[in-house]
Formats: sequence, C-alpha cells, structure tokens
Amino acid sequence: MRTVLLAVAWTVVLCAPSFGQVQSGAVFGRITDEQCAVLPGTGVALNSLDRMELSTTDTEGRYRFLNILPGSYTVTAVLPGFKTFVRDNIVVVVGQKVEIPITLSVAIVTEPLIVTGASPTALGAPENHSERPRRPRERRRQGSDHGRRCQVP
Repeated sequence: MRTVLLAVAWTVVLCAPSFGQVQSGAVFGRITDEQCAVLPGTGVALNSLDRMELSTTDTEGRYRFLNILPGSYTVTAVLPGFKTFVRDNIVVVVGQKVEIPITLSVAIVTEPLIVTGASPTALGAPENHSERPRRPRERRRQGSDHGRRCQVP
C-alpha cells in the first residue's frame, strides 16, 4: 500500500509542471498615424476561420489580444477619417507574443461633383482650344519622412 501511495505522489509531483504550461499566444501593438501620433479609440479586430476578437486602442494607441489559440489570423484596424488597415497571415504559436505595429494613412474623401446648368460655350462664350486644362498640383509636405518608424515612448 505504501508503495502505491508513493507512486501516486511521484506521479502528481512530476506531472504538476505540465498543468501550468501556456497553451496560447498573444497579439499586441500600437497604432499611429503617418506622423507617429498615437490613435486612441481605433477599432481592432483579430479574425481566424472560427474566431473573432474585438478591441479598441487605449489612450496610448495600444491594443492587445491575450490567450489567443495557435493558428493563422487577420488583423484589421478601423478609424473614421483613415484608410482601413488589413494584414493577413499572422501566425500565432503557443507561448509566442506577436507584435504588429500599425500605421494608418489619412483617407482621401472623394465626393461626386454634380454640375447643373449650361456650359459656357452654350451661353455664347468664345471657345479657346489653345490652352490645355490644368491638372491640380499635389501639395507636398515639407519635412515629411514616411519611411521612418515611430519611436515608442
């Protein structure tokens, strides 16, 4: 009887460390704009074929998904006024923390222009075919470095 109790005790002692092992991973990151300003309140989704987790960035632009089962995921970040960010094929393995820093670009809002009324030539204005229509010039930002990485404080 004593031998049986001793064998059970050793089995429990030897198996105890396996109960505390991590069976999941994590995905985390920080969301900024192109000038490295943090974007609090950004909606972030972590999707797989059978699971979806939702989060919102905190005041420092950080998001985190904890206890994520191993597998392949897609991260999507959405904030009004910015282009939607999507990154596919993020692989999470047991015990791994995957950092996904995200930079959102400002969305260009396009609205249709509807012109009502007659054209100037129909109203008797002279036609001038010698001038080419001018294209709007794109303004470049001075001192902008889009290739830099944002420094985490």
